[in-house]
Amino acid sequence: MKHMTDHNQSHEENLSIPELSRLQSIQLTTEDRREIWQGLEHRMQNESSQRNRRSRVRLYWSAATVAAAIAGLVVAYDRLPVFHSPAEPAPNAMQPYTRAPVDMQPLTGADQQKLVRDVMSLASLGRVPDCPYTANQDTMSTVRAAWGRPDRQDTVGRAQYATYQARNFAFGFADNQIFDVRTYAPNVRKVELQAVTAVLGQPDHINTYSDATTPEQDIYIYKAGDQFELQLVFPKVTASQPNPYLDHISVYAPTGAP
Repeated sequence: MKHMTDHNQSHEENLSIPELSRLQSIQLTTEDRREIWQGLEHRMQNESSQRNRRSRVRLYWSAATVAAAIAGLVVAYDRLPVFHSPAEPAPNAMQPYTRAPVDMQPLTGADQQKLVRDVMSLASLGRVPDCPYTANQDTMSTVRAAWGRPDRQDTVGRAQYATYQARNFAFGFADNQIFDVRTYAPNVRKVELQAVTAVLGQPDHINTYSDATTPEQDIYIYKAGDQFELQLVFPKVTASQPNPYLDHISVYAPTGAP
């Protein structure tokens, strides 16, 4: 009986955490076995639940760490200086590339008018200021041999337009022959419409141009000598902009155009 009492006490003390060595050395009733396995199952469930909780905690902590890192990057990015590049218009006969910036120093009325007279004088020879190439005379091969490949080349109808953006010039050509020489130089873009009409009078005719990327423009066309047209391209005159600045100049040879 004493042995049985000791056995019962040991069984009660270790029921929640049974030891395998003790189980192997004693005879257990069916009820004892059931209680022991229930205790084991309960312990395993507790340990599994604790592991799951620890896993969830680690997962939540990792997610919180990643979220904090992303938030930090967003804040840092927002504090960086933002540089906005103007959208480049689609290539076309009137707008082959983005304009060079114009410095803030304006030309006087007298200087503008002098520049207009110089532009017309050169146009009658098929040229624009500061450009060594002539419409209806030079070829695109000659330009490439001296200046290399253009920054861009676009197809407009049956013609090609080659743009040397850093030089502020563009050339329209067909079958290698240049028929259109353009300048987008900052200095010519300081000329106002009133300075043009004061020197050249009213144009022979005015064409209007616009597309999806180009606001409406007026092209003031003057006959320049026997072979050429001087085309002065301005933004559309409006009530808020009655005297716009020149956008670009084109010296055009109609006989050479395709």
